[in-house]
Amino acid sequence: MIRPAVRRLSKVITERKTFVSTAVIPESSNHKPWAKTILLGVLSGGMYVLLFAYGDMATKYFTRGSWYACLPIATAFVFTFVHSAFAAYLLSAVGFEASNNHKTEPTED
Repeated sequence: MIRPAVRRLSKVITERKTFVSTAVIPESSNHKPWAKTILLGVLSGGMYVLLFAYGDMATKYFTRGSWYACLPIATAFVFTFVHSAFAAYLLSAVGFEASNNHKTEPTED
C-alpha cells in the first residue's frame, strides 16, 4: 500500500522538476544573464562598501554578545549568498558552463 503511493509521489516530483527546469530557462536558449550579473555585482560591491564605511558600527554590534553574536554569522551568510550568485552568473554569462558528462567506470570488487 505504501509502495504505490511512494511511486506516485516520486513520479509527481520528477514531472514537476522537469516542468520547472524547462519552464524557467529553455535548454536551447542562448540567453546570457548579463542583467542579473550586473545587478548582483553592484549589490555585492555595495554591501562591501557599506560594511567598510560603517565598520565601527558593525564592530560595536557584532561584539556585544548574547543574541548579537548571530549578526556576524547572518552577515556572512548574506555576503556568501550574494557573492556566489554573482560569481555563478558571471561565469555563465562569460560562457563557462558545468559539464553534464558524468561517466563512471564500473569498479571490480
